[in-house]
Amino acid sequence: SSGINAEWSLRPDTKITFKPAGTEDAGTCTCSAKGIGTEDSDDVELIGGDNELTIKEVANPVECMEKTKKDCRTGWTIESANGNKVTSKQVKVCKFNNGKTSSCKPSKSSKGAFERKFGKKRKIAHGGEYVAVVTIDGVETVSDPITLNIIANPDKGKGNNKDKEDKKDKEDKKEKSTDCDSALIPL
Repeated sequence: SSGINAEWSLRPDTKITFKPAGTEDAGTCTCSAKGIGTEDSDDVELIGGDNELTIKEVANPVECMEKTKKDCRTGWTIESANGNKVTSKQVKVCKFNNGKTSSCKPSKSSKGAFERKFGKKRKIAHGGEYVAVVTIDGVETVSDPITLNIIANPDKGKGNNKDKEDKKDKEDKKEKSTDCDSALIPL
């Protein structure tokens, strides 16, 4: 098969390593070796199976408030059918828009889930759909999307504006009172 690199020796503990081997490489191939004055070949059967993954959302949809210290994260539990452990290095979390992924970040593993955290500086623009992209042996598996809703924080931005409005009102009152005082004509 094309794309298979084989390493092997003719010792009794012969070992052949195929890099990268995928399910499309399953079947039989003939390995041949030529030495000084000798030649040998043998058929090798490659057995493989799909690495089926079970990907479940921890919560969907996820709703968070912008610019707060409260926890905000999207997460998935991911299990391999063949029992191999899935690591956080194999999982990235990406924004999903129009069938395409973007803004991918490595996942963090926490309590058996693979997550992406959105910090206290999160904005409404961070909202949208997110997917987990699992890459095992060069094969990508994409989860169903989780919807992240970032809602406006009623406490942010208004406190400072209210103070400014109060100052303007006081200044306006001062101006009006001084205008009235200057308008008075002494008798």
